[in-house]
Amino acid sequence: MTDGPTPRPRRPVRPKADLRDLAQRYTRLAVETLAEVARTSDKEAARVAAANALLERGWGRTGQATAVAGPVRIEVITGIDRDGGLSAGDPDTAADALDAPDAGSASAEID
Repeated sequence: MTDGPTPRPRRPVRPKADLRDLAQRYTRLAVETLAEVARTSDKEAARVAAANALLERGWGRTGQATAVAGPVRIEVITGIDRDGGLSAGDPDTAADALDAPDAGSASAEID
């Protein structure tokens, strides 16, 4: 005899990749539906939401500006030394260091 109710058998959990693959099969339908709503909906809010969704999926979300009050110090990591420590560049030449050939694919915009 056991105490309490008998536990239900557990269903195996599907990997997230399966759900992603299933959802991706409906990409064309989803985009066509969004386009139809953007073109024909009687509700302006629905048209705007659908248009924004299409733009974000096609072009990505816009960046968000961040305001910083006071001085800002920029330190660029230019490599890892043999002891596992980080090598930092001169903050006065941070933008130049990013353009250096050994900087990899790093880039930055400094206003």
